[in-house]
Amino acid sequence: MSSKQSHTGVILTILAITVASRVFHVLPNMAPMTALAVFGAWTFSNARLAYIVPILAMILGDVALAVVNNDISYAWHDTQAVVYACLFATAWMSRRLATEDSPARRAGSVLAGSLLFFVATNFAVWFGSGMYEQSLNGLATCYAMALPFFRNSLISDVVYASLMFGAYELARRSMPVRVKA
Repeated sequence: MSSKQSHTGVILTILAITVASRVFHVLPNMAPMTALAVFGAWTFSNARLAYIVPILAMILGDVALAVVNNDISYAWHDTQAVVYACLFATAWMSRRLATEDSPARRAGSVLAGSLLFFVATNFAVWFGSGMYEQSLNGLATCYAMALPFFRNSLISDVVYASLMFGAYELARRSMPVRVKA
C-alpha cells in the first residue's frame, strides 16, 4: 500500500468514525467535532486537511442526521454558519498552539475550542432565534440554559480528543513506517 493510499485510508476512517459518533450519540452535544478540529490541527501535516476534514465531517454528519431523522433542519439551520466558523477557528487556534508540542498546549486547544463553541453558538442563538429577550438578561438566560449542553460538550471534547490522540500515538508507535496524515 502506498503512502498516499495509507493517508487516504486514515482520513476516511477518521471521517467515518466521527460522522457515526455524531449521528449515533447518546446525549445532546456529545459529538467529536471540536476534538477532530483540534486533533487534525495537531497531527495533519497538510494544513488544508486540518480545516477541511472537520468541516467535511460536519457536513456529512448534518446530512446523515437529516436523513436518519427525516428532518431537513439538521442539514441546514440558522446557526450553522457559526458552528462551521467555530470548527474553522478551533483548527486555526490549535495550529497556532501546535508550534510547541506539549500536553498542556493540546489540552488548551481542546478547552479553547469548547469555550469558543459555547460562547459563539449560544450568542448566535440569543441574537437570532427569538427564543430569548434581546437584553443582557436574555443573554445571561441563554447562557445559563446552555450550561448542561456545555458540560456534555466539554466532556465529549476531552474524551474524544484523548481517544484520537491516544489511538494515533499507539498506531504511530506500532507501525514500522511513521504514518502522518
